[in-house]
Amino acid sequence: ILSFLAILSFLAFTFLAILSFLAILSFLAILSFLAILSFLTVLSFLTVLSFLAILTILSFLAILSFLAILSFLAVLSFLAILSFLAVLSFLAILSFLAVLSFLAVHSFLDIAFYPYLAFQPY
Repeated sequence: ILSFLAILSFLAFTFLAILSFLAILSFLAILSFLAILSFLTVLSFLTVLSFLAILTILSFLAILSFLAILSFLAVLSFLAILSFLAVLSFLAILSFLAVLSFLAVHSFLDIAFYPYLAFQPY
């Protein structure tokens, strides 16, 4: 009977040892699973951060290119306005000189042909 009890106690202690070993293994498996989950969480967070950084850089570059296009268009419109004003002033000067030359020729003709025109019967 004592040997049977000794065998039973040995089997019980072996069973308890196996159960504790399995509990330690499951605890380590849970810890490794949590470590893998935290690593994946950190990786996904870093991926989201890098994606947001890339989006921020892209939006900054888009804003810079939009501002460059706007400044280029502003310079072009300013130059177009300046050239239009230059053409207008050139045409104004030409018309002023044409009027002056017409008046000079007209007054010269009046002075030159006045005696002839004054004595013409109508």
